[in-house]
Amino acid sequence: MPPTANGRVTDAAAAAAHIRATYPWMDGRNVTHAINQSTYYAWHG
Repeated sequence: MPPTANGRVTDAAAAAAHIRATYPWMDGRNVTHAINQSTYYAWHG
């Protein structure tokens, strides 16, 4: 089960689940990096 906050799935957990399903060859470090990069560019364009 993905990590939760107050019993709810977090956005990061949902993103990680999507990335793992779409790109099964990515390891945990790469998944985290992809989430961090996408968050950065979403905020900074």
